[in-house]
Amino acid sequence: MFMASQFTNFQEFLQMGGYAGFVWAAWGIAFVAIVGLVIRAYQHEKFWHCEVEKLEAQLNQKRQAENENP
Repeated sequence: MFMASQFTNFQEFLQMGGYAGFVWAAWGIAFVAIVGLVIRAYQHEKFWHCEVEKLEAQLNQKRQAENENP
């Protein structure tokens, strides 16, 4: 089923029936929030990856010390 377009041209689409300021601001805020969350998730992943590597290194050192001094 084909739905008729609410806007007759691209300019009307951008104006959003007089609500462009609200609509595009909402889209902008949502975009910035999502990008911020993606960046934060990437930073946390890097942090926790480094923490796990440090803990694994400490565990390996502890195991080696236990094997050398039974």
